[in-house]
Amino acid sequence: MANFARPLHDVFLKTDSLIDSPETSSWSVEKLKLLFESQKLCCETVYSFSFHELPQFFKDHMAKWMKEFIKYLSSAYPALENTADRLKAVDDLHASVCETINLYMQKYQQEFQDFWNDFASAVWTLLRDVSMSSTRDELATQGSNEELFEKDYMDFIRRDIGGDVDTIRTAACDLLKGVATNYRQQVIEAVSIEIWKLLDSFSADPTAWWKDKAIAIDLFISLATPTAGGLSMSIDLSVVRSFFANYILPELESIEIDSFPLLKAWSLKFVSMFRSHLPLNKVTVDLLMLLSTDSNLVNSYAAICIEQQILENEEAYILKCLMVAIGFAKTSDDKFVEKCLKDLDLLRNDINTEFCVTAEAGEIEKLQLGSGKEGK
Repeated sequence: MANFARPLHDVFLKTDSLIDSPETSSWSVEKLKLLFESQKLCCETVYSFSFHELPQFFKDHMAKWMKEFIKYLSSAYPALENTADRLKAVDDLHASVCETINLYMQKYQQEFQDFWNDFASAVWTLLRDVSMSSTRDELATQGSNEELFEKDYMDFIRRDIGGDVDTIRTAACDLLKGVATNYRQQVIEAVSIEIWKLLDSFSADPTAWWKDKAIAIDLFISLATPTAGGLSMSIDLSVVRSFFANYILPELESIEIDSFPLLKAWSLKFVSMFRSHLPLNKVTVDLLMLLSTDSNLVNSYAAICIEQQILENEEAYILKCLMVAIGFAKTSDDKFVEKCLKDLDLLRNDINTEFCVTAEAGEIEKLQLGSGKEGK
């Protein structure tokens, strides 16, 4: 380590000076990207060497490294931020810095305590900018990205459920949760202000600004979900239930089941994440209807929510509508829907026919309207 740490340190600082130098403003984009990729590799190396214990060299030079990390999280790089392809080099470095800082916050709190305040401000600014950016990948806000989610929806959902979605937002949210261990109230207030701004924007013109609501939902979920180390924002359950009633339920109850699929998908993800704290009997029929949308992403999240209800409570209200659900969704070739329906079929023999018939007439009629859609 003694022979390697010093050269790594020198390379990192030399590359940093090149990034900041006015001379590099005339460099090609490809050369600039190489500088950021080099810094990312340096960060990953520091993370690897610091994972089990903090090397003495990094401890002695922590102030210098932290100063540069804060600068990267706080600075703009216009030459690389005008397209998604170029921006990836910047975001990859941001993510690597966030992961390294998160490690130091969790494992080396005493050594890191002098840097809490600066990182609290820097990471929130980064997360806010990521949420508002139209070129970043965190919410697929561009048409091409929406198409990508639909084409690769199976892989995306598996990674999303497993917490393996490698985006700058994921890393920044995890870091913000770490900052919240010391600055919980300040972080919650800042996050809440941004979420309400996004929701107010949506309310003013839902058709034009539906993406703002999707960002708000995703941000709420991200910050309330624990990290691998158990860190979360510890949002009060009353706030979760209020958010559900005011902003999630209207999306699920909408009769236009094929409108704004990403917004519905994120609403379903909210239901999945907070299901144990929500009155899900209110959305049973809505979940069943969403099995028949034109969006594979929405189909899959709806199926996941339904299956979670069944596995956690076999007497769930969902069983009242079982026959209709199986009837209109059997034509689906979605793997998540297929698994859900198999579980429903296994339960069918245990259900009293009269119990199924007791579902309210309005609910059955609502489901039958959905069942008129042709299978994809």
